[in-house]
Amino acid sequence: MERDRTLYIDGKELTGDLVIPNGVTSIGAWAFAFCTGLTSITIPGSVTSIGQQAFFGCSGLTSVTIGNSVTSIGMQAFDYCSSLTSIQFNGTKAQWKKIKKDDDYCTNNCTVQCTDGKLDKEGNEIAIQDVLKTENIDFCDEIDLKDNISALYKYMDALTAREKEIIINRYGLDGKDEETQKNISKKMGISRSYVS
Repeated sequence: MERDRTLYIDGKELTGDLVIPNGVTSIGAWAFAFCTGLTSITIPGSVTSIGQQAFFGCSGLTSVTIGNSVTSIGMQAFDYCSSLTSIQFNGTKAQWKKIKKDDDYCTNNCTVQCTDGKLDKEGNEIAIQDVLKTENIDFCDEIDLKDNISALYKYMDALTAREKEIIINRYGLDGKDEETQKNISKKMGISRSYVS
């Protein structure tokens, strides 16, 4: 015999957006488990604990917002919420890291968006190389180089025309190819040490 796992409030099936009323302080274990019709949940700042498997199996859930007063999230609280990719936390990264939670509070590789940045499921900072897909494994070096070139252009006005020409040729600026110190020193009649 299969059990009916649908939650009804006032005779109506619980679906769509769920806003937990302000003043509620905890969400009990299995409270909304298998409510597959839920699409978003907003948990207010008054809630301090989310029980184990509280939203287990809510496969339609795509959005969760958690207030910054939560101090514990129970085991598998958001497990098998297959559509959930991100949790919005209305607190800082430091506050999120202090919340008592098991590694398996969510089976998906969902991210946590805090007020001061984004974390992965384990609470690690997410860097640009974590989210950009590229064939070039040295793309971070390329970004650093472009930043350095931009900074270099800011100081070019302080240089003489000859010094500018050396820098432009050495680093391949203004669409020119990079040249070696040896080629530049020979072309301009100066020592290699001056080019470096």
